[in-house]
Amino acid sequence: MLRRSAVASALTVSTRGVPAAARKPSAQQLSAAFSQSARCFVAQKKRTAALLPFYEQARLFSTPGMVDVDGDRAPINITERCSKRIHKVVEGNGGFLRLRVDGGGCSGFQYKFVVDNTSEEDDVVIERDGAKVVVDESSLEFVRGSTLDFVEEMISSSFQVLNNPQSESSCGCGTSFAPKA
Repeated sequence: MLRRSAVASALTVSTRGVPAAARKPSAQQLSAAFSQSARCFVAQKKRTAALLPFYEQARLFSTPGMVDVDGDRAPINITERCSKRIHKVVEGNGGFLRLRVDGGGCSGFQYKFVVDNTSEEDDVVIERDGAKVVVDESSLEFVRGSTLDFVEEMISSSFQVLNNPQSESSCGCGTSFAPKA
């Protein structure tokens, strides 16, 4: 479980020798520390899994009923409405929608959606009807089993992560969440 104390200790180490009044971290420093904590959390989970038999690894990285033995199930479900909107957004530039999980927000982590056209080596590509969503491996562990949708409301329209089995709680607007322990 990611604890705020781990983030606070990471920030304390980087501010030794600085007067106490000047130690208050900026929002950018907090976001970077939470992102680092998320990467450490995923790395620890992978190290733990390496010590377990295969059937236990599947349980560790999956939610009940979501074990993908054949590897043929997408790690994220993309709705048809989301697929159509991605086509409209990236029309003409050949890009894709990138989903990231960053530190910050009301509940500790937040979903970030960015239109992009360059991929990294640790990216996972999920595709539906030709619309591509790209998620890096560390972010994927926080959204595996979720549904990605495009929601149109009277006040706003946005891409949203729905039914996230890796989330313990989320804020009212749905853009930030607290991961399960």
